[in-house]
Amino acid sequence: MLLRPDHRVVISVTNRSLASLVGVSWALPLYRFALMRCACVDALTEGVRVDLLQRDIAGEKIAVPSGSAIDVEQYQPSQAKEPWVVFVGRLIEDKNPVLFLEAVPAIHRADPAARFFLLGDGPLRPQVERALDRLRLRGFVELGFRADLAPVLGKARVFVSLQRQDNYPSQSLLEAMACGAVPVATDVGLTWKLVDETTGIRVKPDPGPIAEAVIALLQDPQRCDRLGRAARPRVVEQHSDERYRAYLNSLYARVEA
Repeated sequence: MLLRPDHRVVISVTNRSLASLVGVSWALPLYRFALMRCACVDALTEGVRVDLLQRDIAGEKIAVPSGSAIDVEQYQPSQAKEPWVVFVGRLIEDKNPVLFLEAVPAIHRADPAARFFLLGDGPLRPQVERALDRLRLRGFVELGFRADLAPVLGKARVFVSLQRQDNYPSQSLLEAMACGAVPVATDVGLTWKLVDETTGIRVKPDPGPIAEAVIALLQDPQRCDRLGRAARPRVVEQHSDERYRAYLNSLYARVEA
């Protein structure tokens, strides 16, 4: 931007914490400078927009999309659902992978046929491994990274999303809902925009309520099917790649004006 001051730049901001987004403290002033100078800021959520306003970024140059986008043709429900409970995410504190594992024993006792997946990798892998041993879950939980999640999500009945700040617009949550998996999600941030009483269950970040919500869904397949059928249209209508491309085109049109 310094070398090409005539160029009109769009910057996307995906995190309310600029420090976490940038990663290194010395680069933060440069990033703030870029935000002040760019032509348009693409803020991932309304929460990010509010944070940017508090940092004196001009409101008229901030745009907020309807959320992330997914390929709704790739992520579709399977013909037959299984009693699978799936957690997907990078193994970091904000995603709460250990909290998911702490809810699993109660679910397994209530429904021995349930199968559990914790799919992802990251710095908390050693803690997750220790939790598997502490809770005696070896053999009951599949742990690891999968490049293609569609086959698992397509068959899953329940998807668990336990982020500490916000589950909206979590990419894996959108993919799961497009596959008709019913979300059980922590009631934080803008999660309600995706998960309400018609599409899933919002819970407190505690193993007990999480387990109770999952058990209630597994023991009531008809309710599970009803919520899953409502979850997919929510994603298809608001988070298709066509809709997101139209939003991006509107940003470029604004910059060119």
